[in-house]
Amino acid sequence: MKAIVPVVTGALGAGALGLALIGPGSFASDTSAVTAKQSILSGTFQLEAKAGTPTVAGALVGDANSIGQPKMSSISGGEPAVPVGNTVTFTLHNIAPGDTYTEPLSVYDVGSLQGQIDTVTYTPGSTTKLESDMTVAVQVDVNGNWKDVHLNTSTGATGAPASAAYGHTFYLTYAFGPQFLQPNPTMKTTTPGTGKLGTDELYAQFRIVFSFTDTGSQNSVEGAGAAPSLTFNGTNTP
Repeated sequence: MKAIVPVVTGALGAGALGLALIGPGSFASDTSAVTAKQSILSGTFQLEAKAGTPTVAGALVGDANSIGQPKMSSISGGEPAVPVGNTVTFTLHNIAPGDTYTEPLSVYDVGSLQGQIDTVTYTPGSTTKLESDMTVAVQVDVNGNWKDVHLNTSTGATGAPASAAYGHTFYLTYAFGPQFLQPNPTMKTTTPGTGKLGTDELYAQFRIVFSFTDTGSQNSVEGAGAAPSLTFNGTNTP
C-alpha cells in the first residue's frame, strides 16, 4: 500500500513554518502596556494682614478743635507673589508727648497649608529722631486677653516697653506659644455654623502699641516723622 504524505500549502503552510521557528514548546504572545502620569503641585503658606481701626489715647486727646485732633488712617496693601505677605500702612498725624497709639492687625493664612506665626521683627525707620522718644510693644490676643509678646524666648524678658529707636525680635514661643493658623484664603472670621470668631484658628489678632514718652525734650522732635515697620514671621507646620 502506498503511503499518503500530506502537503501543506498557502497560508496554513506559512503559519506552520512560523511556529517552527519559535522553538519546541513555545508560542507567540501579544503584549500590552499602560502608563500612569503624575501631576504634583506643592502647597503654599502665605500670610496676609488686615488693618483694624487705629486709636490714640492721651491726656489732651479730644481737648482741641478738629484741627488739633490726631488724624489716623490705614491701608491694607494687595498680596504679592508667594511667599511674601502684604504690607499694611498705618498713618498718624498730630501725635503729642504722652500719647499712646495702638495699631490693630488681624493676620490670616491665605495659602493652602497650615502654619504658625512665631516671631515679630521690629525695624526702626531711617530717621530715629522721633523714635528715640518712643517705645514699642507687640501684643497678641490669647483667649480674649491681650498678652505682651516677649523679647526673649528663653528668659521671658518683658515685651513692653522697648525703645522704638532700635531693632527688636518679639518671640511668641514664650509661655503661651506661637499662633497657629489654618488655611483661610477667603479670610473668613467666623466658624461655619457657629457664628463664633476664630474658634478653629482662622486668624490671629495682634496690636502694636507705640507710646510717645514725655521726656521734656519734645521741642527737639517737634514736626519730626518716623516710619518704623514690623514683620510677622510664619512657618509652615505639616
